[in-house]
Amino acid sequence: LPPPRDDHHYNNRNNNNNNNSNNNSNSNNNNSNNNNFYYYYLTALLVTLACQPRLIMRFGSFGRHPSWTAVVLFSLLNGIFETVLFLASYDVGKWMTTDKASWFTRTASGFIVYMMYAAWIHVAFWLPHAFPRHVLPTEAPPFHTTMLPALILLSIAWIVLYETTHDIAAVCFLHVLTNVVGSWKMRLQPPSLFGCGSTRTRTRNLK
Repeated sequence: LPPPRDDHHYNNRNNNNNNNSNNNSNSNNNNSNNNNFYYYYLTALLVTLACQPRLIMRFGSFGRHPSWTAVVLFSLLNGIFETVLFLASYDVGKWMTTDKASWFTRTASGFIVYMMYAAWIHVAFWLPHAFPRHVLPTEAPPFHTTMLPALILLSIAWIVLYETTHDIAAVCFLHVLTNVVGSWKMRLQPPSLFGCGSTRTRTRNLK
C-alpha cells in the first residue's frame, strides 16, 4: 500500500504552483503592456519623421545664414513650453464635456480644442510677430494640400501617445525635433525670436 498522503504538504505544493502560474501570467501581461508602450513611442516617432518633408516643403531661407543659437533656443523653449500648453488645451477640451460623454466624445472634444489653440497661437503670434519671412512665393504648394494634412496627422500621433502613456516629456521631445527641422530650414535668426521682423515680412508670412 502507498504511504498516506500528507494533505498539508500537498496543499502547500498546489498553492505554490498556483502562485507561480499567477506570477508568470502577470509577468506576461506586464511584458505585453510594455511592448504596447514601445509601439506607441515608435509609431509617434515614425509619424513625426515622416511628416517633416511636408511641413517644411513651403519653407525657404531667403538668403539668411544658419544660426544654431537660434535653432537650439527656439527648439528647446518652444518645444517644452508650447507642448505643455497644447496638452493643457487638450485636457481642457476633454473637461468641457459631460460626465456621461463617451471616451470618443471626450477625446474628440479635446482634440478640437487643441487644434483651435494651435492654429490661434500660430496665426496670432508666431507668424506675424516672431518668424522671419520663410514662406516661398506663390509657386509653393498650397498650405491645405501640404502642411495641413501633415499637421493633423502629427497632432493625432502626439495626442495618442499622450493619451496612452501620459508621457509629456516624450511629446516635448517630438516637438523639439520638429522645431529643429523647421527652424533650420527657415534659417531662424536670434532677433526673430523677439519679434524684430518688419511689417512687410509679417504680411508675407500670413499669405
